[in-house]
Amino acid sequence: MQDFAFGCSAIRSDFARQTADNVRFFHLAHRL
Repeated sequence: MQDFAFGCSAIRSDFARQTADNVRFFHLAHRL
């Protein structure tokens, strides 16, 4: 169960990083 929770948190952090990159890219594209 702990391994499952750790995997979920790892996936969540990776998804958050991806979302941050997408938001940054969107802002850059919107500025153009």
